[in-house]
Amino acid sequence: MSYKNHFKRIRESEYFIRRKIEQTLKAIQFDEEIKEIAGNHDTYFDMWQATYGDKFYDMTTIVRLGTTIEMCLKDYYQSRKGFSSRKELKDHINSKQNIFQQVFPWHNQGILTKIESEFQVELFQIPQLKIMQETMLFRHLYAHNSGLLDKKFVDDYKRLSNIDLSSSSSEYRDYEIEDYFYFEPLKKVSHFIDGTEKFFDKLYAL
Repeated sequence: MSYKNHFKRIRESEYFIRRKIEQTLKAIQFDEEIKEIAGNHDTYFDMWQATYGDKFYDMTTIVRLGTTIEMCLKDYYQSRKGFSSRKELKDHINSKQNIFQQVFPWHNQGILTKIESEFQVELFQIPQLKIMQETMLFRHLYAHNSGLLDKKFVDDYKRLSNIDLSSSSSEYRDYEIEDYFYFEPLKKVSHFIDGTEKFFDKLYAL
């Protein structure tokens, strides 16, 4: 499957299926009896939003986008090396670590380092590199911690983007004392989809 098709599927999920879900949920009206059980919500959509259902849906989109990044990096590297199968790729990599998820500047043995050294590709020239890296970082947060902040993510986010969620001025500064969901990236799902696809457009053009 072309990497373009992966992004097409993601857009279908985020822009078409999501809207259909919202339309369906808005059409389900709650009577007074149901409200006693489900809370003071007029529609299923209202309850869905109040219980973060829309946020968790968008989390799955980011997780899927992270999976797409991993798959596209595998496809790119496999193609450049001339391997005919994933088995050849796996045998060549010969590592217990999933280097195709290691896309951050501190990953000296990650896939981006291999691409740069083996194919003489200067990835820092791609403006969307950081968008792709942030997407993968958020993917880890949502896939492994359901969006709840922890020290590893906060530290890594500061290293990558120079954003300190633990600073005294941050609304998340007490994340180690109580649970905080980090929903902020979900406001920019389109930004991450478009930026990540453009990263691969530029990578394949180098």
